[in-house]
Amino acid sequence: MMKKLALAATALLAAGTAFADQPTFTYSTYPAGQVDNAGAPTWDKSPMKNWPARNLDIPDTSMATAGGSVAGGPLRFEVGLAFEHESYDADGSTGQHHYNTFLPGLKFGLAKPFQGGSELSGDVTVFAGRTSYSGAVTGAPGHDVSVDGLDHTALETNVQYKLPTGFFGTSVMLGLGYQMRDDQGVQTHGTYFRREQRFFATLGVERPFHIAEAWTVTPRLAYHQVILGRLEQDIPGGGTVHEHGFGGELAVDIDYRTGNRDLVLTPYVRQWNLGASSVTGTAFEPKSRTREVGMTLSVRF
Repeated sequence: MMKKLALAATALLAAGTAFADQPTFTYSTYPAGQVDNAGAPTWDKSPMKNWPARNLDIPDTSMATAGGSVAGGPLRFEVGLAFEHESYDADGSTGQHHYNTFLPGLKFGLAKPFQGGSELSGDVTVFAGRTSYSGAVTGAPGHDVSVDGLDHTALETNVQYKLPTGFFGTSVMLGLGYQMRDDQGVQTHGTYFRREQRFFATLGVERPFHIAEAWTVTPRLAYHQVILGRLEQDIPGGGTVHEHGFGGELAVDIDYRTGNRDLVLTPYVRQWNLGASSVTGTAFEPKSRTREVGMTLSVRF
């Protein structure tokens, strides 16, 4: 019995091999009963092993695409305009201090996408504007003033790594940031120089929504933890406040794709709550709250 099955299997294998080596017939557009100029139907000489992709014109699909893997891309650059309104309130030993600032600026950035949809990005934004101050006067407790036209410059930089989670299209962002603010405070005899610096870590989440063929809206929520904060005040006797605290940010990227460029509008709001871990010299303002409301308009290419 086993010998008969083996002989039958051998015969079937030989017949299949002979059939695969035969030419295959391809559909012809000529009506029934007609032939082409050669007087014979059109035959495809390719072996059966290439069927059906060659005969049915089915494009090949790579395993990476079929598996849903996203390929990396080239380095992308970003340049644009930035506008920010900053409201700063502090509780000092001589009373409360209020700063309101409008800051126009420039933004520069770059990003490197990687395979799988992750991305490493960095940006730098520089601002220069004017501040209005109202509140207590350093060295004169109980005496409040209002002063306009104080100089204010700022620098912000961020480095972030974005990692897709596969959970409803969301991505997690891990990053480090730095802010520096140079402005003027008011004292009994004129103004004094202030510099505030902070290094912070960022943990955030974002989720893109494709509204139309060229439009994508991406809301983003982030938490900032201050790692090192320092406020220096050029006042008689010197003064430094070492700060600690945290911040939160809500932003939305509105992206319009045209060709190989993206036009991106990003409104955002950011809140900082800071306290003093230590104070040296004649420094003041151990607690402060800062609200930053702004937007950037940039081109990515």
